[in-house]
Amino acid sequence: MGLRESNKAERRRRIQRATLEVLAEKGFDNATTREIAQRANVAVGTIFLYARDKVDLFLMSINDDLDQLTDAAFAELGDDQPLLDQIITFFRHRYAFWSRHPDLYRAATVGRASSYPPPESEGGGEAEMARGIGRRVQALQRLTQILERGVTNGRIRPGENIPALARILLDIYLIEMRFWLSSDEPQIDDGMAKLRYLVDVIIALVRP
Repeated sequence: MGLRESNKAERRRRIQRATLEVLAEKGFDNATTREIAQRANVAVGTIFLYARDKVDLFLMSINDDLDQLTDAAFAELGDDQPLLDQIITFFRHRYAFWSRHPDLYRAATVGRASSYPPPESEGGGEAEMARGIGRRVQALQRLTQILERGVTNGRIRPGENIPALARILLDIYLIEMRFWLSSDEPQIDDGMAKLRYLVDVIIALVRP
């Protein structure tokens, strides 16, 4: 990486870090791009070289970390683990990430960012939203792999609709995550216990 590219990457990291810090301190609606620029020690105009607005900044700031999360979680799994433990371990990384940013998760899923960008918009926001959609596809693929290994290892009956089962498990996680983060002080162990119970109910339906 040349000096120019290195400097640009460093500015981007400062902007990402400042975005998460300011949004966490001020709340999504009260934070301003001017405050984020000051925290990152860049001009306000520089912010808009990387993102169109505050929502786009937020998405850009979480996407890099979340893009690495799915594969990192999958890499920790072993065939010798019970199937239920593998699935819960896979999701636990996401609970750990969002426990550090509960208010920002609400903005991403039930607030303004969840419907961003509006249909008529153009610009960088679509790229960051596309990364989020691609990450969901990636999670489905990894869940499908976990379940297919479960079939191979005799933990799931042959002939089950594995892609549909993976989709059900991901949807359960997304719903439970919202309930969990709606509490005042979400605790990871509490959230994981409730998720584990529901996942076990589903897995019980397809066990040999």
